[in-house]
Amino acid sequence: MICTNSTTPLPPSSSLVSISVVAERFGLCQETLRRWDSQGKIRSFRANKNCHRRFSLSEISQTLGLEEKKEENQGKIPVVYARTSSLSQKESLKGQIERMKGEVSKAEGIPAANVKVYSDNASAYGDRPGINNLVQDAIDNKTVRYISFGKIG
Repeated sequence: MICTNSTTPLPPSSSLVSISVVAERFGLCQETLRRWDSQGKIRSFRANKNCHRRFSLSEISQTLGLEEKKEENQGKIPVVYARTSSLSQKESLKGQIERMKGEVSKAEGIPAANVKVYSDNASAYGDRPGINNLVQDAIDNKTVRYISFGKIG
């Protein structure tokens, strides 16, 4: 039996999926989905006596204007690249990284801890292993799904 407080007709139970399936298909965090459900941004249905949330993929897509993740993005994580020009700006680099991780986290609906960071603390003419590693990972098709660049100095 499926329970809901809504008067809207229920989708067929066969089209309802778990929160983990929705999170994977749309690249969202489960906690974000729970919050959106509580805020009324999306609608969930409760199944069985444990009241586990179930969602309609098509309803989520229509309501939020989201598309299911493309196959080429499966297994890829969002990344940021930050750089400062000198060692004296080391604290600025840390702040820049945290700001950028927060922005990507919000945009992607994932925890900031899940955003990969590449960084350099060097001039434009010096050795920059961070950007070199980012480019190599992109060439190897390992990680890059979303990149945010930043520079101070």
